[in-house]
Amino acid sequence: MRVSRRTFISGLVNAPAIAVAAPLPIEFPTRPIRVVVPFPAGGPADLAGRLIAEELTSNLKQGCVIENVGGAGGAVGTEQVGRAEADGYTLLVGSSSTQVLNGLLRPKPSFNPAFVFAPVGMIAEVPLVIVVRADGPIKTLQDILQQLERDPTGQNYGSAGAGSISHLTTEYLLRTANRKAEHVPYRGSAPAVMSVIAGDTLFFIDALAGVTGQIGSTLRAVAVTSSARSSLLPEVPTVAESGFPGFESSTWYGLFAPRETPEPVQQKIRSALVAGLRKLVDERRVRALGMTLKPELTPADIQQFVEAETGKWKPIVAAANVTP
Repeated sequence: MRVSRRTFISGLVNAPAIAVAAPLPIEFPTRPIRVVVPFPAGGPADLAGRLIAEELTSNLKQGCVIENVGGAGGAVGTEQVGRAEADGYTLLVGSSSTQVLNGLLRPKPSFNPAFVFAPVGMIAEVPLVIVVRADGPIKTLQDILQQLERDPTGQNYGSAGAGSISHLTTEYLLRTANRKAEHVPYRGSAPAVMSVIAGDTLFFIDALAGVTGQIGSTLRAVAVTSSARSSLLPEVPTVAESGFPGFESSTWYGLFAPRETPEPVQQKIRSALVAGLRKLVDERRVRALGMTLKPELTPADIQQFVEAETGKWKPIVAAANVTP
């Protein structure tokens, strides 16, 4: 049977509309989410992770369980998340140590965070602080440097792990000041702090968030490594003010997912994270940790920031001849 062009078009125009199904809602999460902190409990990364886990639990209506997997400057836990199924149920609290320094120390794609992870959101930026034993004779950064000059082979410093931000910042400082000290790596910040208090190491550089509760009691802060003084320690000078103009180092914490995690899932986690950070931004407990929350940074902003940090630290890592 032949149908004229006019009749065919008329039939299309007058045909009943066909309903187009709307996209189904994302059924995520339907079970608890595992948030891996690649450092031991009690350190600054752990504090940042537990802070946002509470908010994710509340906003996603599903439990977020913190799991501490320390070792190798954060590499052990980081690689564990990188190998996890990319479904949004395993996330990483990443930092400058895990997302920048480990990539420089382990340039193969299988170990490089730039190839393995997608940034979900930035949590906070935190200045670093140089601490010594509170009841010891050292009161300034110059006191540390003089001690190292008098005894260049018999002094130790602690770090949160080989290749961590505390390790590389200390090497950066020692090279800038033309001093030497023996490196003692620990499995995270908490045991490194204990080594200073016990007198096993001379000093330790850590994120301010990890030591605020002990400064003034068991620890003494002698300098901060950020470009400006911390509002929590206004009387403590910067390293730049202590004789090394231009010296600057700080750390940060962000939430990362395996790179192939579906974008709608990432977006749902991101929205929950941002809402939580905006709620916490003025809370006293956050200010007491010295954290500056960063809910406004997008994944693209974070990617650009990580690239800039990588460019900054690459020559420092090479000059220090640090191996994982």
